[in-house]
Amino acid sequence: MLAIIILLLCLLMEKNLIEAHIDGTAYWFSSDGPQYYKMYLSYLDLNYFDSDFIRFSNPLLYVLIGLGLPSLTLLFTNGGMWLTNLLNILFLFWGLSALLENLPVNNNTVGAIRWKFLGYFLLFPYVFPGVISINKEVFCLASALFFSAYFLNGDRKHLFLTLFSAFLSRYFLVVVYLVVIVVISCSDIINRRWFKSFLAICALMFSLVVPALFNIDYPGYSIEANIDTYGTANNYFISLENIGLYFLVYPLKLFALASSKLFNFIKGTLDFSNRPADYMELFVSIYSVIIFTMAGWLLATRKLNDISRRFIWLGFLSPYVLAWVPTYHWRYYIFSVVFWLVGILLRKYPLTPKEDFLREHQLLPR
Repeated sequence: MLAIIILLLCLLMEKNLIEAHIDGTAYWFSSDGPQYYKMYLSYLDLNYFDSDFIRFSNPLLYVLIGLGLPSLTLLFTNGGMWLTNLLNILFLFWGLSALLENLPVNNNTVGAIRWKFLGYFLLFPYVFPGVISINKEVFCLASALFFSAYFLNGDRKHLFLTLFSAFLSRYFLVVVYLVVIVVISCSDIINRRWFKSFLAICALMFSLVVPALFNIDYPGYSIEANIDTYGTANNYFISLENIGLYFLVYPLKLFALASSKLFNFIKGTLDFSNRPADYMELFVSIYSVIIFTMAGWLLATRKLNDISRRFIWLGFLSPYVLAWVPTYHWRYYIFSVVFWLVGILLRKYPLTPKEDFLREHQLLPR
């Protein structure tokens, strides 16, 4: 019902939303929405969208695909936002429904964990008002919701929707889930010490490969353009990554990404007048630091059951194959917030749904 109400409001206010993206007002509730719309208008003015635009030999088509779904939905609707809003709401609430249906029910407080998750999740600014804007974060969150549902029930439909949502967000996010899928599919050996040592060696080897990754051209993304763009901390991280020390940098970098806006606010370097999105991203940073800290504390004090610990480790480790990139944006990794939140909430609840699947995949003790 909530999804239908939001969709109807978006359809009624479509012209206002378009104007907000054109004049920059949308920066109050979207990190890059106006930028995507201005990019679309600039391509339109240059007559790039002619009758031969959608052909495999057109490099601009691959640039738009690389930028993600927002650029393509504007193209298919001639600048309209109805398709963007429809897909945002469809995938977000579909993913939310899939996860809520598979969260366990406590016999004493029926559905309590579901209401808690829904309440905490809806407080995340990328959920609302982010869902009414042009952005890729909605699909990033949807991918995490679908994967969490798959983690609990083993339904391959949710696995497919995970990968599809990830592709709609950022094509390279698919790599994150593919790596995680490969690891958890090794159900017979995942808990053995030698396999954990093998994963540690793989992480170290990847760290040694990272310097070479900086020299590759990626569709819709420029490594060179992002170096020396995000301040001293990012340059320090990049310098260490360039000598093969990414495995040491990663834990600190993950926390630095989550806390970057909060830290900049404390330093007094946020310019709210020129970039209203900093208000929203500051709240995202505060929210993320709280969840990050709670997850880390629970993990360190071992106040977790087996499945909640798995979710929290998933949140901490899954960004590893992606966080080496120079772009200093926490929104690339907000899927971890969903995993941490699920793990934190599951620590006190019995796992009644699909326990056979969980035990089969070594996610619960036999």
